[in-house]
Amino acid sequence: MTIIDRIQNTSYGPTARNYDGLILLGYAAFAVLALAAVYFAAAGPGVAGGDLVVADVMP
Repeated sequence: MTIIDRIQNTSYGPTARNYDGLILLGYAAFAVLALAAVYFAAAGPGVAGGDLVVADVMP
């Protein structure tokens, strides 16, 4: 029983940090950069409208 009590009473305290906000900020920044890349690629010569639509839809 002492093993079970020790496992239930342990806390992660300072070792478990909350990085959720930074991770979401990173994803948002990546999304903005990806949209900017698509925007600037669309302005280039030789890019047809259909090619741009396919590039936006396909991952």
